[in-house]
Amino acid sequence: MIVGPPDRTGATRVAQILRIEIAAGRLEGAFAADPELGRLWRAGAALTEAVRSVGLEDIRLSEADLALRPFTQRIADPEAARGGWLAEGFLSVLAAPGDLFADPGRVVARCLRAGLRDQPDEDGEAVDPAVLGTEIAAAARAAPGPLLAGLRGACLLRQATGTRFPSAERLLFSALDHAWRAERGPRGGGIAPEGAEAILSSARAAWILAPATALTGQGFRAWAPMGPAGIAALLEGLSRETDRALGQFPLLRRWRARARAAAAGKHGRSRLADAVMVLMRQPIVTGASLAAALGTSERTGRNLLSTLEAEGLVANLVPRRTYRAWAPTPLARRILGDAHAGAGGRPARGAAKGQGGGVNNPAEGDALADLEAAMERADGILAKYPRG
Repeated sequence: MIVGPPDRTGATRVAQILRIEIAAGRLEGAFAADPELGRLWRAGAALTEAVRSVGLEDIRLSEADLALRPFTQRIADPEAARGGWLAEGFLSVLAAPGDLFADPGRVVARCLRAGLRDQPDEDGEAVDPAVLGTEIAAAARAAPGPLLAGLRGACLLRQATGTRFPSAERLLFSALDHAWRAERGPRGGGIAPEGAEAILSSARAAWILAPATALTGQGFRAWAPMGPAGIAALLEGLSRETDRALGQFPLLRRWRARARAAAAGKHGRSRLADAVMVLMRQPIVTGASLAAALGTSERTGRNLLSTLEAEGLVANLVPRRTYRAWAPTPLARRILGDAHAGAGGRPARGAAKGQGGGVNNPAEGDALADLEAAMERADGILAKYPRG
């Protein structure tokens, strides 16, 4: 009997998947126990994911460009204006993905509407979101975990649409991650309002995995969920980003402890503690929006923000004296850091697009077979641990 060499690629891939799922599960548990910090972390993560997804479509944008759209002068650069509009659509879905298991057609339709079309439609190629959504929901429910559910859904969407909606595939990936985790957490799903400030204040999402961020954390990698190189790059990036998120959580907790300590040191009539609570729910505020949330005068809102700024707990995002906006310093660093340092480079035109061949590509067929084999091995391991 001849025994072939062990499938090292498959074993490595299973190990990567399990490592990512364990790290994501730790984050999910931490955020479930501490929803305030989960909302604050996800606000920054959603901004980054939205602008990175636009970046993979060869449109340069920063977190500041997206977060501060309502506070800036009219944008003269058509590409920046288009990128901001697209990223805001992505952010709306990321903030409130909807329940793909309960209403799959609606969620798939939202992802397709928000996604940037990479290639024009051809006659007879339109998909029925209701039919496709049902197929995706069934495949995702059969997956052993959120990561593989997202990959299965993205592959099914690509099979139905070719490579015309790569950004919609990434949105669907996160929507499936949300749907899997939302069974034990928030179930937000309405159409979010316009503007990052309003979108983030109404956010109710449970996703942990952000594919565009994973692919752009160290240079740009192509989004190719049906190609071996694309899957390898995605898993490598997700592993790196979940580790980074685990490192960010103590920093967020430290910020909140400092904020509570600062509020506790004020006199009994101070609304500083209430202002901190508002910032946990509504991470980008103006003097007027803080005042409205607290039921105070706008002057009181501005004074509270000045106090928090003097304590180093919030930072002004808009460098002028009127119509300013503030954010907790951990989020402000994410926004203003990109604004000062730039977007970190951009991919060569076409190099980072969501391409990789259609479903008839033999290389993709081999990759899918490898992926299915890895899924089966992961099924066997994870089956020992009951879901929920």
